[in-house]
Amino acid sequence: MSETLLILILSASMGIYHDANKPTKYVLSMEDGSQSHVILQKNSQYACPLHCGVDHVHHAIICNEDYEIEESKTVYHISKIDNDLAFYCSFSLQKILSMNKMSPRTKRDELPDVMSASNEK
Repeated sequence: MSETLLILILSASMGIYHDANKPTKYVLSMEDGSQSHVILQKNSQYACPLHCGVDHVHHAIICNEDYEIEESKTVYHISKIDNDLAFYCSFSLQKILSMNKMSPRTKRDELPDVMSASNEK
């Protein structure tokens, strides 16, 4: 009985840890009206290089300090510049106006509002 309880506690804690640290996709609304898509992951040191030519949602890191910005000039990153209240993105050097989580689309979103299966004209 105690082994089963231990397995349940262990699996629940692994699920909670995974949920807290999973990568999150964001839509960035930029100053010029364009939108960009990035993936941020907590405690990650990996980011796509700026010369990445693959058509996908790029991995980015958040830089908080000036030395982190200097080290991350060649990869996608989001940072504050000169202690300004605004955040900037490295790949476009534009101010980020909003940053929203991307929500997964469901099959229901793709269906038309009304469907008819009759053959009547």
